[in-house]
Amino acid sequence: INFCYTSDAVSAIFILLEKGVDGEPYNVCGAPTNLNVKKLANWVAKTLSSTKNKVIIEKNEYTSYAPETNIILNNTKMRTLGWVPQYNIYEAYIRLKEYYEE
Repeated sequence: INFCYTSDAVSAIFILLEKGVDGEPYNVCGAPTNLNVKKLANWVAKTLSSTKNKVIIEKNEYTSYAPETNIILNNTKMRTLGWVPQYNIYEAYIRLKEYYEE
């Protein structure tokens, strides 16, 4: 899963406006994570749920899934401009849970 926390994406946009080179491509993404949706869902259920649930995802003839890919975006070019993402995907879910609990 390629992920970027919203405030990290916004800060990247400001850095690009100030320091980016016109016409150059930049990847705005958080730290690489080796996750798929099932792994993430199980982590959320196990770590953040009040009951220790397990997510079961079954594939049947009526369900279609996008193929799993191992493409991981590289944010090195953004980091050379001074941008550093502050939140990884796990911290984002923890913050989301805390927000809903308030």
